[in-house]
Amino acid sequence: MLGSHHFFGGTPHIDVNAKDAALALGYQFERETLYERINQRTLLMMDAGWIEEVEFLLERYSPELKPLKAIGYLQIAQYLSGKLTRDAMVEQIQQKTRNFAKRQVTWFRKEPDIHWFAKGQESLILDSIRRFRQKD
Repeated sequence: MLGSHHFFGGTPHIDVNAKDAALALGYQFERETLYERINQRTLLMMDAGWIEEVEFLLERYSPELKPLKAIGYLQIAQYLSGKLTRDAMVEQIQQKTRNFAKRQVTWFRKEPDIHWFAKGQESLILDSIRRFRQKD
């Protein structure tokens, strides 16, 4: 297995001699940057027709189906049924997505074989990939 090492300074060391190993890399966004990207992505998805997609799905399927309870789909269905305003819908989708992203980061942080990199360490990421690919 790959050795675990967090890269927020110092020289990275990754053991790439493990048989049948996979290289797992994580990119740590600053929280503010991540949250802003989530907020913008939500707005882009709205502009790209997400509401119309949910309307289409609700014409064919029950709103009780599990996939239609997912983040975003539930809030859009509530908006379409008059339970939420458009602004409240967008705010809830953004907030619930940010909460989900935080849980994902917490879960992935517990994975010992993920090698984490921060902004500015892109050359270290590329070096790690090159070394991993050359191990064979």
